[in-house]
Amino acid sequence: MTGIFFGSTTGTTESVAARIAERLGVAQADVHNVAAASVEDVKKYDLLLLGSSTWGSGELQDDWPGFLDKLGKEDLSGRRVALFVHGCFWHQHPGCKAADRPKSRPDYWNRKLDGNVARDARHLVELAAAGWTALVIWECETRDPQRLAALAARIKDQTSHKRPHRAV
Repeated sequence: MTGIFFGSTTGTTESVAARIAERLGVAQADVHNVAAASVEDVKKYDLLLLGSSTWGSGELQDDWPGFLDKLGKEDLSGRRVALFVHGCFWHQHPGCKAADRPKSRPDYWNRKLDGNVARDARHLVELAAAGWTALVIWECETRDPQRLAALAARIKDQTSHKRPHRAV
């Protein structure tokens, strides 16, 4: 059974979680805001989809740190986990119109956005080294029905493997 857990300050990640749930056929009762979710909620699912926006220099949305502290103490053996976090602009989705850089203050924006891309690449390497299979999901993939169908297929394919994951 699939559970979707999100943290959202502005509502964007909540909206993405709802679109993913609809496409995957996940009931709204199985979509949880981490601000109100418990570890007991997590234990009901064998597939966890976790979604968070990021701020500033990559900090998690405000509701996540406390939830992850509780979750990190739990044994997630046998559960499959996928993470979704990438906004097309801030994480510079290659080839996406939404990733166009502002024309004003190019030094600032190039440094900021190139730093985000470099940090994302480091995080993917670190996750792989820790035994995780990372699946990057782009915001624009959740808006178009055909791309959302392809995304759902990728999630099902990536999460169908019985490889154990550890909480980070």
